[in-house]
Amino acid sequence: MKNQEQKTILLIEDDLVITMVETHLIKSFGYDVVTAISGEEAVQIATGNDKIALILMDVNLGPGIDGPEAAKQILGKRNLPIVFLSSHTDKEYVERIKGIAGYGYVVKDSSNVVLHSSIEMAFNLFMAEEALKEAKMFTESTLNSIADIFYSFDLSGKFLSWNKTFSRISGYSDQELSSKKPTDFFLGEDIQRIAESVERIYKEGTSKVEANFVLKDGRQIPCEFTGSILKDSRGNIIGFSGTGRDITERKAQKEALNKSLKDWQITFDSIPDFIFVLDNDNIITKANFRFAEAYNISPEKLIGKKCYEFFNKSDKPCTGCPYELTKKDKIPHSAEIDDPNIKIPLLVTTGPIFNDKNEIIGAIHIAKDISGLKKAEKEILALSKFPSENPSPVLRIAKDGEILYSNKPGLELLAHWNVKVGEKAPVKWRRLIKEALESAKPGLQEEVKSKIFSIVISPVVEAGYVNLYAHDITERKKAEDVVDVTVQ
Repeated sequence: MKNQEQKTILLIEDDLVITMVETHLIKSFGYDVVTAISGEEAVQIATGNDKIALILMDVNLGPGIDGPEAAKQILGKRNLPIVFLSSHTDKEYVERIKGIAGYGYVVKDSSNVVLHSSIEMAFNLFMAEEALKEAKMFTESTLNSIADIFYSFDLSGKFLSWNKTFSRISGYSDQELSSKKPTDFFLGEDIQRIAESVERIYKEGTSKVEANFVLKDGRQIPCEFTGSILKDSRGNIIGFSGTGRDITERKAQKEALNKSLKDWQITFDSIPDFIFVLDNDNIITKANFRFAEAYNISPEKLIGKKCYEFFNKSDKPCTGCPYELTKKDKIPHSAEIDDPNIKIPLLVTTGPIFNDKNEIIGAIHIAKDISGLKKAEKEILALSKFPSENPSPVLRIAKDGEILYSNKPGLELLAHWNVKVGEKAPVKWRRLIKEALESAKPGLQEEVKSKIFSIVISPVVEAGYVNLYAHDITERKKAEDVVDVTVQ
């Protein structure tokens, strides 16, 4: 039967007649044949001809090196399947060639079928071994290329294999590693931790543990070790394998994150406003210290409570709840709330928190104590009523002379100037207002019909206007005139 890819067989036989017969026979199997009559010639051809795919080697080759010796020399330079041919069946011959190549031994004068089958089995075995070698090389190459250390141990704790990363990182030679056990690379409590991890592998099939990997020079590397059980082709447990990953950077990042979270918490708790976070179910998930302190409760005890149950002792959100409005339109809302629990007016503002799908998953609430603001508003309201209640004229005039405000008594003064609120004051007063804003000139007197007013200009420089306070001094002027006449 012809092979799809015709292969070449090297036939080594010192008997020319046998060579001719076997050459014809092998060609009938579908192979090309190259012949040699001595061991030396066989070595030369096998090592120089890349087309040779298999060797049929006679054991006895007359003068010179024999078949087994020629096979040794060939295998020292090339990896080829070698099938021995011999008329000898003695145990001595068989044992001699067994240690050289394991591809078969054919007794001369065997049937054609036996020879053909032996050649095919030799090819199949060789290809299987080559495939196994390639798979092994691929596995070793893969394991040696990873940054993690790899290892496997048998049931007694003896090393089965390890990758080059293990040798490089640990600092131990392959010879030194061969005598190590799993716990030999750890100290203190880590020894027990690793031993327990190995026990879990055999009980549960896998295990993961963190421990400090001790190097040959004494340095320690924090690693995460992951192990799994090893079984043979029949499903029997033969040991375990695993990897160790350097987590130095990960631990540093974790420590940095913990520090960042701690710093954030300190900042969160130091903010004077009341701050808390609610989820979609109105449950408090975070609260700062200032908020908890105001309600005389620890932040931990606030977590998990519904806001309306805690604040209002109610089973539903209050009317006008800013968070309920935020849930509807996804924008911040504010509301003034008088909390009866702490008796402080609060301005509560909600800021929505979104997930990556732009869905609201909660909101941060900032409650600001506005008791001081409320007090200021009352004072401002009281002051705002002062001009309207003043029996004397009070005017407010802008820097450009526009009359911004006048109380009722001041309308008499505006009528005297022949202007109204919203119009410009007389040129004389515009000049005086400008001078007052620039040099804070105090004021002067103005006669309105039968009345005399003393007008004080009070500049508000930063606002760009002046307040005019007029006081009726008609009677005082009359008294002063009488005194002057009397003196004269």
